[in-house]
Amino acid sequence: MVGFPEEEQEDIRQTFNFMKQLKKAKICFSMFTPYPHTEQYELARKHELIPQRPDWSQFSHQSQSNHFMKNMTKEQFKKAVEEISAWVDDNNSDNTDILMLFWNSCLNFGLLIRRPTLFVNKIRTFLAIINQKIRVLFNAPSEIKL
Repeated sequence: MVGFPEEEQEDIRQTFNFMKQLKKAKICFSMFTPYPHTEQYELARKHELIPQRPDWSQFSHQSQSNHFMKNMTKEQFKKAVEEISAWVDDNNSDNTDILMLFWNSCLNFGLLIRRPTLFVNKIRTFLAIINQKIRVLFNAPSEIKL
């Protein structure tokens, strides 16, 4: 998890370097989300990192729109998150967890009800991974749409 209020760019870099050392590990990568009535929420409020009237629909540990850091700009944080997320996706994309990915993304009907857009995006990601696996398996050119 990255993006804590007092975290710095070097802290995120060290976290990413540590993640890279976890060979063969499946990684769940999240962005900090300040939930009310927690110490971190109060710290984020103290640093004026939470708007007076926050859009609670954006508060999710998987939301790349999160930015509650005083030491990095939103653009710097977004770039770091995109780099780490791409690496995590590559790291986690082997065949061993296809069924788990399917279960977590496609059969999560609670997510469908709570956040339908995120649910659809997870299914798209799952289908893209399956598409890639099939192309590799059958040596199909990447421009073929399955």
